[in-house]
Amino acid sequence: MAQITIQMSNMEIKRTLDVITNEIFNPHDKPIDELPTIYGFSKGNANETHFGCLLSEDGTLIHTKQSPTEFHLQYDLGILKDTQYEMHKYLRVYYPDGYRMEFVPSWKILNHGKLLKIMKIYGFNGIIDKIMHIRENL
Repeated sequence: MAQITIQMSNMEIKRTLDVITNEIFNPHDKPIDELPTIYGFSKGNANETHFGCLLSEDGTLIHTKQSPTEFHLQYDLGILKDTQYEMHKYLRVYYPDGYRMEFVPSWKILNHGKLLKIMKIYGFNGIIDKIMHIRENL
């Protein structure tokens, strides 16, 4: 069995990691954890189509999107860095002081305290019930 060693500089590693990081808009260089979070998640699927949502911390349903897989929702919702430029132009108007994006996979929603709290406070109980029903029937 042959072993291959690949040497990369720190800059190359950083560029590689940047490719898979989430979008962050931080014009005032605030600590990242102080930026409001926009959550992306799948609210379920039907016939191999996943229905994704972007939900802000203040309960605003910002955007919905259909994708072939839950994985693709990260791109289609603009969660990943340098994706969905037109959407981020809108988000930068809505959040002029910055924001960060976080994707929560459907299997983690019921254990994600902040997102679950936002969904309960702002009336997204139907989505929570649907996710619980899907998990019970797996």
